[in-house]
Amino acid sequence: MPSPMRISAPSRRIALRAIAAGATLALCSCASTSNFANALTGYSNQARDMRQALVSGDPSHVQGELAFLDSRCRSADQILYLSERGRIRSLSGDRAGSIADYQIASDAFENRRMKAVISASETFFAASSLASNDLAIPYDGQGFEKVMLHNLQALNYLLDGNQDFARIELNRADVEQSYSLEAHAKLAQKAESTRRQENIDLSSSMEQLRSRTSLNSFGDASLKNSFQNALTFYLRGTLFEDEGSLDKALIEYKKALDIFPANETVAESAMRVAKRVGNRREQSNIRNISGFDAPGYEAPEGSGHVVIIFEQGFISSRSTLRIPFLWDDTILQVALPYYNVGGYPNSAALEVTGAGINERTQGICNLDAMAIQSLKEDYPSILLRQVLRLIAKHEMQKEADKQGFGILMQITNIVTDRADDRNWLTLPATVQVSDFFLPAGQHMLNCRYMGLSDSISIDIRENRTHYVLVTQLGQRLLIQSGDSL
Repeated sequence: MPSPMRISAPSRRIALRAIAAGATLALCSCASTSNFANALTGYSNQARDMRQALVSGDPSHVQGELAFLDSRCRSADQILYLSERGRIRSLSGDRAGSIADYQIASDAFENRRMKAVISASETFFAASSLASNDLAIPYDGQGFEKVMLHNLQALNYLLDGNQDFARIELNRADVEQSYSLEAHAKLAQKAESTRRQENIDLSSSMEQLRSRTSLNSFGDASLKNSFQNALTFYLRGTLFEDEGSLDKALIEYKKALDIFPANETVAESAMRVAKRVGNRREQSNIRNISGFDAPGYEAPEGSGHVVIIFEQGFISSRSTLRIPFLWDDTILQVALPYYNVGGYPNSAALEVTGAGINERTQGICNLDAMAIQSLKEDYPSILLRQVLRLIAKHEMQKEADKQGFGILMQITNIVTDRADDRNWLTLPATVQVSDFFLPAGQHMLNCRYMGLSDSISIDIRENRTHYVLVTQLGQRLLIQSGDSL
């Protein structure tokens, strides 16, 4: 059993303020955010049907999931459900519907930022939300999810041939990375301030958390934080290179390389542009960063640029972990979200052949790693909230026992005693890229991945970039393509 945690009088005052919300608020909070079902079954179970619909490719199954999402998109958790619906629509051929969903979700992000009277960190520790569980807090998305939403929206526009709108979305993804860094710092500061104010020592619980999860086994030297996404900068680089803004393209490719230095596709792209602008110093820097002696081949005369983006699998879902601790001579348990995986997945490459080329994609964005890192970053805040909430529920139970409705309070606590397992679960686990040049004209490309294969015919235009998006959905490959204009 863990060492008892000392909880001071101020923490009891927080608990009593939460008690004022009462058992009714605890139940109503879940219902008002359309998460009463989540409290009973977990969001991961609901999202399993969405993934199965995508894997099957069965139009009736997909339409059934879209109908389910229609009502949820009007809930307080609309950002999550809009993101899921936008992703399903995009992978089902309804790109216009996907663009609309992603735009509404993006607008909801901005509206919450502009209209908030108090900061997100203050809301995170509000007494009312301590009365039930984290499902009572409207879902606002993880930083890496918000960045990825803009990346996916940019891909929607690129497949439609709309570079201008794609560039806007990638700019917003870049801004979102900076905002997420600032927001995370504020939340961490608020959590530490609250912890000190309430005189709560979380060190023993954090140690238990590390020992009972695989957090310590997860390490990725290239992952600086949970929201820096090299895909953003790589796609921006391709756009700048396409329009002839080579100095800007070089800057973006180097940003992507700083995040994923082992990606030879990015190193090759950076070197190619550095040679075109005649910058020998940057050529040397690129070799030093990547450790790869990229030749930086010249684009053949009369050719077009082909960019392959490969989305592999589905991002991991969260589970619930319960950690006991002793307080007020009673053994209590905190319910925490965690990822029950043994490490980052080793995803195979997509092989692209045909038209005289034989290319393999390389990882540029590991969303599984980013999701795990995001939870690691938030654990001190989440654990503190759970401890304060558990104290509140303990005080509520004692008061209910005195008033003679302790059984009702026990049922309420059971229903609401869940970790927040919400996250965008139709996202891919990893994203990989490759690029090459082909002569202008019609070409057939063959894509193979771990026994799966499919082909696509593409019409290459001279001095233009052709984007090919390949998504692995279970035992099938979905291929979409589009030209720059």
